[in-house]
Amino acid sequence: MKRITAITLLLCLLLSFAAPALAQTRPLRFLVNDNGEAAAWLKEHYPEIPSQNLHSDYDYSPGEYDSLTDRLLGELESGDGPDLYLLDSNAYDLARVLSSGLVEDLSGNEDIRRGVSQQYEPFQRFVSGEDGAIYGMFERVHGSPTLIDPAAWEAAGLEAAEAPRSYEELLDFAGKWTELVKAGSVGNVRLNTIQFAGYPRDERRYTLWLTGLLWRCWAMRQQEAGEAFRFNTPEFVTLADRARELGRALVQVERKPGAASLSLYINGGNVRYGPEDFYTNAFPMRLTADEPVRISAYGFLYIVRKGSPYAQICRELIAGLTCPEDGQPRRCMLFREVAQSQYGTPDFSYNPNGDVLTRKWQEQYRPEWLFFDVEPFFQARQVQRSEGAMYRFAGGGLTAEKFAATLDEICREK
Repeated sequence: MKRITAITLLLCLLLSFAAPALAQTRPLRFLVNDNGEAAAWLKEHYPEIPSQNLHSDYDYSPGEYDSLTDRLLGELESGDGPDLYLLDSNAYDLARVLSSGLVEDLSGNEDIRRGVSQQYEPFQRFVSGEDGAIYGMFERVHGSPTLIDPAAWEAAGLEAAEAPRSYEELLDFAGKWTELVKAGSVGNVRLNTIQFAGYPRDERRYTLWLTGLLWRCWAMRQQEAGEAFRFNTPEFVTLADRARELGRALVQVERKPGAASLSLYINGGNVRYGPEDFYTNAFPMRLTADEPVRISAYGFLYIVRKGSPYAQICRELIAGLTCPEDGQPRRCMLFREVAQSQYGTPDFSYNPNGDVLTRKWQEQYRPEWLFFDVEPFFQARQVQRSEGAMYRFAGGGLTAEKFAATLDEICREK
């Protein structure tokens, strides 16, 4: 008996010594969709460590899970998933992941602590836990607001300060706008010229715009409440019916916009960080005015699987790729303070450098409004089917009930 016990203890001792060696022979696996920066950093700083980026062969589908977020949590819990992830908020519910208890605390790295402390407070709060823990590190964030153009409101004889503050208020205003257009009192102004919206400028244009806003506001409210996406409800159906009715009325009274037409609403602005992208002019993406103000946003967030044998190396990699030295360019939606050289005039002729901003834009930026909404229709086939359903609904080929039921069916598609 004593001999068996001794052999058992010896085997356990040998395994304990072998574990670090086994960890080193297993490649550092990472799931990062970048331009090769992570792989290049590892090659430069840890050439002796075998590594593998799983991105090119990874199946970005829920599989047997209800969502990509659930699949990710399953991978993290199994202990056999990638060591390092760069998560896209369009695909994953970042708040759920950070609060799961399945990711490493990154606060042991001094550069990460410094970098997080220099970000806007809402982003600090988003990645932080109790006792100074940091469970993720943003690589970048960006908002996609629908904005009002104060000059257009003034040209139409309206006060921009009285612009709708919710989706339901927008529908109410659209009804009033049709009467103003009929009365001929708004000049060469349109409710929305649909520029940059991605919709055709035909008789469906307003129904598509209003319906697109509706399902996104709806999904954001459900995500914030921690609910699964569900569109086939009496409230959604009623709002969709109303959106189509108003959309049809608007195209009946408004002429198609010309090159000189002004637009009360701008779909995302023309110049990032410039004079047409002030967040104080953003339309709140909420159904009713008693909900929090939201701006649809996306972010890319680094996390490390809890228990990864390469956790320390991953912390160093994250710090190296996300924590610029003082005086170097910084992501101006993420960091409170940027280098003096980053202030300038964004180029109106093309999509400008993401590091150039105006001080006026910075003064009116509202990071606390950014909401990292998960796309209900993330897979390419889901995007195609949901857009097809919306176009059929706008053209009268689907009832509101059938449209809502179809969206639910697409959400459940694997």
